[in-house]
This record gives sequence, C-alpha cells and structure tokens, in this order.
Amino acid sequence: MTVRPGKPLVISIVGPTASGKSALAIAVAERFGGEIVNCDSLQLYRDIHVGTGKPSAADLARIKHHLVGILELPEVYSAGDMQRQGREAIESIVRRGVPAVLVGGTGFYYRAVLFGLSNAPRRIPELRERLRAIVIRQGDRFLFRMLQRVDAASASRLMPADRVRLVRALEVYFATGIPFSEFKLGLDSWLRQFRWIGLGLSPDRKVLYDRINRRVEEMLRHGWVEEVSRLLQAGANPDWKAFDAIGYREVIGHIRGTLTLDNVLEQVRRTTQRYAKRQYTWFRKEPGIYWLHGFGEDPEVLREAVAKIHREMNEAC
Repeated sequence: MTVRPGKPLVISIVGPTASGKSALAIAVAERFGGEIVNCDSLQLYRDIHVGTGKPSAADLARIKHHLVGILELPEVYSAGDMQRQGREAIESIVRRGVPAVLVGGTGFYYRAVLFGLSNAPRRIPELRERLRAIVIRQGDRFLFRMLQRVDAASASRLMPADRVRLVRALEVYFATGIPFSEFKLGLDSWLRQFRWIGLGLSPDRKVLYDRINRRVEEMLRHGWVEEVSRLLQAGANPDWKAFDAIGYREVIGHIRGTLTLDNVLEQVRRTTQRYAKRQYTWFRKEPGIYWLHGFGEDPEVLREAVAKIHREMNEAC
C-alpha cells in the first residue's frame, strides 16, 4: 500500500523469543511496502544460523532485510554500533519513501536505536580490565551475583553469561556509586522526525514456553550440533562473544563430551524460558508500545497490528 505524505513511518516490533516477531515484521512490511531492520544481537552474525532464529533464505528474498549476517564470528558489536548502523539503515529506507520496520528481541539494541544511549560515564579501561580478570578467576556467575547485590534491576534484565553487559553495569556502579539502571536514557530528538508506532507481542506465557521447548528440539534435530562442530573444526574459538548466545555453550559442551544431548535440551529449554521472562520484563518498561496478545503468525494479531498502524497514520495526517 502507499503511505500518505508526512513524517516518514517507522514501525518497531518487539517481544520475547519465539513469539513470532519476524513473522509479524514480514507481514507488516509486505502490507505497507516497507523494509526490515534487525536489532537482534544473534542475527548480526553471518555463520551461525540454526540456534539464532535468523530469517530463512526465502524470507530474506521476500522482504529486504538490513543488519542481518553482517559480522564475522570473532567480531564484537556494541550498543553504540547498533545505534549508529540501525539509524543509518532506517534513514536510508525512509529516504526512499518506504516505511522502516525495526524488529528484534535485544532490549539494549532496541533502546539504543530509538531512544539513544544513556548518560552513564564512558568506558573506564583500567576498571574494565580488573572486572575481566575477576571473570577469568571466578567465572561469569560470580560477576552476575555481584551485580545482583549492587544493582538488582540491571541483573534482572541480563543473563549470567552476558559478560560484556555485566562488566559494563558493574563498571558504571564502581566508578560512580550509582546503579547503571538509574541512569536515564539519552532521549535525543532523533525519533521525533518520524511517525513511530511501537508494537509488542505478548502471547500466553505457558503457551510460549511450550513453543520454546518445541523450538529447541527442532534446532537440535535440524543440525545445530553439526553446525557448531563445523565451525570449531574450521578454527572458530569457543571463547568468542558470538558463542555466548543461548545454547551455544551447551552445544559446545556436548561436542566436547561433557554434556549429553538430553542435558543440552533441558538446559537450553530452561535458559531460554528465563530469557523470555526477562524480555517480557524489559519491554513492558519501554515507553510507547501497543501490546498484541498473541503470536506474530496469528491472523487476528496481524489484523489488529494493521488496524493500529492505520489509526496512528490517520491521526498523524
């Protein structure tokens, strides 16, 4: 469809893992003639596919996607990188007169693109190195427990294996004495140049968890272990940041013989469910999101999303 003249249209779609964000984004992009911008940390990497929920080749051919498969495995990506490249992608799309659809489940990245980074202090290399040394000696969970004691709000939004963000949150606390969660967003004027419509998926939690369980089983059946084995045999370092993604440490453990496949299945199910719970918590606190109570593939959810976008567009004209 043709979008009426006025401010360029930006639509964001968020929600927990396995809620159907990509399916809804593709359907919305098709309906409104838009293009998709990824803000999911895992989908940035080129060589990991099975465990990431990355769009299929057919989906990529169906709708133009930006920031999918742009990184090599050794590369590290920051919220600042996402802010810059995500905004560049959105601006390039809307300059061509079509809507941009921002989609992903990585809360920091979503926030960085739309609202800007926080006013927390810049990185402090000496303090960061001391925290990294603690990780090497004591492990990620020790760092996670430390963050829980001094900044429970930030810890509730992170996974114990999310080493980069754990270090950042503790770095800010020890440098300032103020929890990272208490720093305000850098609410700049960038978003004001667009008509922004925020959509969130909120399916029934029990149904979502059942879906997560089935999805993990499918990933293992469809070659997750084989994919990781090939990467390791080709020289990939298991300590690379990309392998901090949910499930990859467990799969590597299975390849090394320390976990059975049943162990992997059970651990990844539990970890993914906990991650989905944190995503619910995170996005419920984000401003301006209209919540859709179902999965992204549900016809009724698509109808409600389209109706909401039409209402917002008409009100803006």
